[in-house]
Amino acid sequence: SGANMQVMPSNLYSLPLTVTIPAGETLVRVPVTVTSTNTLSSTATYGIGITISSVDGGLLIAENQKNLLIEIAIKNKWDGRYRLRGYHNRPGLSAPYNEEVYMITSGANSVNMWWPALGAFAHPLNGGATYYGSFTHNYYFNSSDVITAWDWTPYATTLPVAVGPGSRYDPATKIIYFYGWYNNNPGARAFFDTLTYLGPRP
Repeated sequence: SGANMQVMPSNLYSLPLTVTIPAGETLVRVPVTVTSTNTLSSTATYGIGITISSVDGGLLIAENQKNLLIEIAIKNKWDGRYRLRGYHNRPGLSAPYNEEVYMITSGANSVNMWWPALGAFAHPLNGGATYYGSFTHNYYFNSSDVITAWDWTPYATTLPVAVGPGSRYDPATKIIYFYGWYNNNPGARAFFDTLTYLGPRP
């Protein structure tokens, strides 16, 4: 567990007191019901501690396996797996890309891009043949699903960025449309992206 892990308040979740592990099995799913996320932070990880106190059939509880920790993270509505299609208009890096990416919750109203093919926070470029350094796009949405700002994450850069018109999330189709540029140069430093939702990310 991470340094940012917090104890999940007991009044915000419920779980069964009895769990049955089928004969011959060593794993079982434990359903956890979170009753409200209103007071939880989307940037924190929450922990629920469980102790196995008794078992049927006269079996012994292994001391080194009786205490378990469930980790829970909150995802906002833009979080998930997406098909990224688009292009960057910088000369020499302008080939269209068509890649699967994850949009990962970075705040209550923001998500940043993870490129699983690379295994890093990165935005594909030039037909998926390359990417920009060790940073990626982080998008900020308002209550109307308009992208109001973007920046580089997780490593800060000094490059100025701007959001172009039409940058938004369409909840009906679950598509993110993004047009934005950096270095005050929309003519040769702009991204034209369409991200279509595919499903939850791992």
